[in-house]
Amino acid sequence: MIEPYKHDCGKCKWVGWYMHPGSNLPANVYLCGQVVIIRHSSEGSDYWSGTAGQIIKSSIYMDPEHEAKYVEAIGERQQGFEQERLLDQVYQEWKEEVRQSWDEATDHCNNTILNKIIEEI
Repeated sequence: MIEPYKHDCGKCKWVGWYMHPGSNLPANVYLCGQVVIIRHSSEGSDYWSGTAGQIIKSSIYMDPEHEAKYVEAIGERQQGFEQERLLDQVYQEWKEEVRQSWDEATDHCNNTILNKIIEEI
């Protein structure tokens, strides 16, 4: 499943993906009580919202051309998430190696200083 954009309201319920006809950018749909939120990215201000009464219920028809663009855009987002996960994994592994090296260097320095102090006594 493709992950939704970041959204910081704990009360909102993610409903799914939506693509407005004529657009090739997928959006997330959230419900928060009677409010519908359509988020276009993880950027905090990049959304539209309105009360459920402002929205006319209708089926969403997507012609084959737009559907193909939707599938392509979602696939690109999925690849981006996978690359981001891999980069984060590499970063976390590197960070752990640096922490271990730092700990070893700190232990070595502390032992060296402690040994010098003992020699002086």
